[in-house]
Amino acid sequence: MPNAFASVGLVIGVAGTILIGLLITGCLHILLKIHRKMCIRLRRPILNYDEVVVATLTTGNKKPWLSSRIATCLVDSSIIMCYIGVGAVYVVFISGIVQEFYDFEGIDHKYIVLILFPFFFVMNMMKYLNDIAIISIIGNLFLFVAAVIAVVYALKDGIGGEWVIINQNVGLYPKFVGTVFFSISSPGIMLEVEHDMKKPWNYTKFTGVLNHGMMHITLFHTFVGVIGYLKFGPDSNGNFIRNFTTNDPATILALVMQALSIYFTYGLQCYMPIIILLDQYIMPGDEDNQPRGILAAIIPKLDLFMAVVGALGTSTLSIIIPAFLYILVHHNNYGTLKWKLIFGLSLLIAVCFITSYVIVVNLTLIIEFFKNR
Repeated sequence: MPNAFASVGLVIGVAGTILIGLLITGCLHILLKIHRKMCIRLRRPILNYDEVVVATLTTGNKKPWLSSRIATCLVDSSIIMCYIGVGAVYVVFISGIVQEFYDFEGIDHKYIVLILFPFFFVMNMMKYLNDIAIISIIGNLFLFVAAVIAVVYALKDGIGGEWVIINQNVGLYPKFVGTVFFSISSPGIMLEVEHDMKKPWNYTKFTGVLNHGMMHITLFHTFVGVIGYLKFGPDSNGNFIRNFTTNDPATILALVMQALSIYFTYGLQCYMPIIILLDQYIMPGDEDNQPRGILAAIIPKLDLFMAVVGALGTSTLSIIIPAFLYILVHHNNYGTLKWKLIFGLSLLIAVCFITSYVIVVNLTLIIEFFKNR
C-alpha cells in the first residue's frame, strides 16, 4: 500500500482507497442479494459464486442468456485464473522474504519459489473452510503484529520529507487502482463465509459482519499506506517492512510474522479454485498449485504484477460480474425511468473502462521493466 500511495500522493491515496472500499462493499451486497434470489429460484439453500453467475445467465422467464455449459466454463475460467494470480503474488511475497534472510549463492529467485512449492501444497490439503478459517485467524494475528512493528519503526525517527499531497504523474494512477483492488477484496470467499455462519442473517445488515469486515480492512490498508508513504515517499518498496535497511531483531521478527501470516492465509485464497476443480471437473487439488509456482517463478516485479491481478481478476469478480448480473436479474423490472438499468450500465461501463486502462498501463510497465532490467 505505501508503494501504491507513492503512485498517486497522500490525498488521492486516502480518498481513493476509501472510495474503492465502498464501491467493492456495495457490489458485494448486490452479489449477495442476487445469491438469495437465485437460491429461491433454484430452491437450493446455498450456491457457490460460480453457481450464482451460471444460474443468473441460464435461468429465468425468458430464453436463457447462455447455455449452462458455456456459462459454467466462462465463469470457472475467470475465477481460477484470478486466484492463480492471487496465489502467485502470495508465493512471491514469501519467497522474497526468504531471500531477505539467506543469501543463496547461485540460486535465482524463481528456484526459491519452486523449492517452497511443497509447503504450499500441504496448506492446500485442508478440505473444510472452518479449518482453513482457524488457520487464517492465526495468520491475521501475525499480520497485525508485523504491521504494529513496522508502524512503530516508521514513526520512531519521524516521517520523511519526500512525500507529496497529489502526484502530478497521472500515468502511475492505474498502478494504485490495481493494487487497491488486489488488497481489499476476495469476492469468492464472501459467499462461502455467509454459508458457514451460524447466524447468516447478521452478515449483510448495516451493522453486520460484511460492512464491519470491509470497513476494518479498508481502514487498515489506508493507515498502513499513509504511514509507509509518509516515511519512505516515492522509494516505498512493494513490501512495506522490506523498506527498513537494518536487519535488527525487531525487523527480522516483523518479516517472519509477515511470511507466516501470508502462508497461513494462503489456503483461504486457494479454497475457491480448488473447490471448483474438485467438484466441477474432478481434478486432483495438487494440479491447482503448479500454475501458481510456475507463474510466481517468472514474475519478479511484485508491485506491477499485483496491480495487474487486482485489475484483471479482483475487479472483474468483485464489481464487473455483480454489476452485469444486477442488470440481468432486473430485466423484467428496471423501476421508474429504468433507473436500475441506468445504474447498472453506468457502473459496468465505468469499471470496464477503468479496468481496461489499468491493465494496459501496468502491462506496459511490466514490459518496460523486462526491457530495462
